[in-house]
Order: sequence, then structure tokens, then C-alpha cells
Amino acid sequence: INLNVFLGCSVVPVRLLSFTAVPLGNDVKLNWEISRNENYTAMVLERALNPAGTFTSIGWFTENNTGLYNYTDVNTHMLNTKCVYYRIKTVNSKNEVSYSNVKAVCKNELETIQVTPTIINKGEMIFINTTGSSAAASTWKLYASTGSLLKFGKVGSGSQIPTGIYASGIYFIQ
Repeated sequence: INLNVFLGCSVVPVRLLSFTAVPLGNDVKLNWEISRNENYTAMVLERALNPAGTFTSIGWFTENNTGLYNYTDVNTHMLNTKCVYYRIKTVNSKNEVSYSNVKAVCKNELETIQVTPTIINKGEMIFINTTGSSAAASTWKLYASTGSLLKFGKVGSGSQIPTGIYASGIYFIQ
């Protein structure tokens, strides 16, 4: 059991002017700005793998002259979670601690479609397999090489298109 106890803490972001967390390829780019006239002794960038989880330190910063800070959390795609949560812990010269609001960055679920086989003989089935949250709401269309629509249907994992009624030729699936 992990139990965190903080004395003299607040959860209201104090003197934090902005805080953004955006995906950047396999990484997450974090930027924040603090008021320059405050006496901070430290800022700790923290990350959690679920919103109610334990936050761990991933970066430690001291006050600079600009009040602008950035950090790139690299290879977040390797973490075993769909969303990553960030917050900034600030400590001032009186050892008073405050936390920013939590920022969540979620990976987009990959949408994939697989059509097999790609070369078939008359009478063979074409199989369409899909993954992703919007796959069930998708449709497929079979076109002749002339552009005429031959058949259509809803996509589902394991959708099948019979080819027995079509002559040999080139066809397109959309």
C-alpha cells in the first residue's frame, strides 16, 4: 500500500500561468510558464499512469530568468497505458507546496484494416478484418475497374465478400 501524506500542500495551481501537454510522435511535449516574481526553490514534473495513481517525479527544475519551461517525455508509447497524466509540483522558498491541475495525454487507438487475399481466384472469399473503435461504424464498397459499384456492406471483424458471381478482372475495395 502506498500512502502519500503532504503537510502544508494545496491542490490549487498557484502562480502557474500556463501548462500544456501534447503528443509529439512517440513522445509528449510539456510546456509551462510561471510568474517570474515568485521565489521558487523547485518545480517537479510528475507523471502517473492512471488519474488516481501515484505520481512519480520525471524532472526537477529550478527557477530561471524567463519563467518558461519545457520538457519532452520520450518514448511514452512504451508505457503500458492508453493515457499518461502529468502535473507540476512547485515548492517556494517557505517550503510551501502546490500542485497544478492534472493534464492527460491519451494515445489514439490505431484504426487498421486488413483485406485478404489480395489476389484471388473466382469463387474465393475476400476477408476484411478491422480493429479500432470506429471500425464497427464503417462500411466497405466493392468497385469494378470501370468505377461501377458492385456491392457494399458494413465492416465487422471477419466481414466476407463472396466473389463467385464476378468475372476475372481488377476490383477495388473502399
